[in-house]
Amino acid sequence: MASPGGASYYAGLVGDQACLLAVARDGDRVVGHLVGKLVGPDSIRLARFAVLESMRVQPDARGTGVGSRLVEEFFAWARRHEAAQASVTAYAANDGAGRFYARHGFAPSSVTMRAPL
Repeated sequence: MASPGGASYYAGLVGDQACLLAVARDGDRVVGHLVGKLVGPDSIRLARFAVLESMRVQPDARGTGVGSRLVEEFFAWARRHEAAQASVTAYAANDGAGRFYARHGFAPSSVTMRAPL
């Protein structure tokens, strides 16, 4: 399986109607990207969900609205595909990401706890 950051991973998403690949540009420079996927309905999900799988904005472009525009496009895409809900996963220690996603309407719905072995 291709690593989530590798070119073959992204190439495998191109043309997949259940995936969104959005790129933010400032002139010729890529300043951000977002990967979204649709899941369900299936045996465990009664409705279709849109998962914001990956998003990154270049550090010097943060705070300029790039991330917000990417999330707005993700929401619009999800609505066009009749998703009932959107989700994103962020590390608990990443306070900035948590605040960013909360400003866009995301709210915690579960907690994953881990123990070292």
